[in-house]
Amino acid sequence: MKSIKLPTVASLLLGGGALLVCPLVSLAAEEEEIISKEDLNQIVVEATEAAREWAVRLREYQGGKAESSTYMGIVIEPVPGVLRDYVDLPKGVGLLLPKIAKDGPADKGGLKDNDIIVSFDDQLIVNISQLSTLIDMKAPGAPVPVRVLRKGGELPLEVPLEERMRRGSHFFVPAAPGAPEPPEVPDM
Repeated sequence: MKSIKLPTVASLLLGGGALLVCPLVSLAAEEEEIISKEDLNQIVVEATEAAREWAVRLREYQGGKAESSTYMGIVIEPVPGVLRDYVDLPKGVGLLLPKIAKDGPADKGGLKDNDIIVSFDDQLIVNISQLSTLIDMKAPGAPVPVRVLRKGGELPLEVPLEERMRRGSHFFVPAAPGAPEPPEVPDM
């Protein structure tokens, strides 16, 4: 079986953008592991699929087929009853934020994993759809006051909302940092 060193693979795939398009190559390339031809073929297939998807999304964005909306970069869940009782939070108030996207708007505004958001733009938060609607109603770049519970105390914070593109249920950020230029992909 013929093997190839990964730094060579990375430079062959897509030039300098290869490490961004194909994380499998990137991770292995750091350790200069050797890869089989079959594994290389699988990596190329995955990188090609990712590049096609990126190209389609970029064309939709540039062609105006995608809609703009605002986002905070949070995962939202109802507050579990045990936690609600522990922090003495009234039933029907607040939402748990178990995960905050690194370098997203919420992270930039000071929110942390496992905060409980109790108000957004001075409105008491009662359910997920309400919070989603309030976020959608704001313009990108608008700093929004939020109040969160963290470690038993209430904190006032300000979150600078950002823009993302939406097409159906798919979201993407048009100015993703470090994103490679999409290759030309023929229409199918």
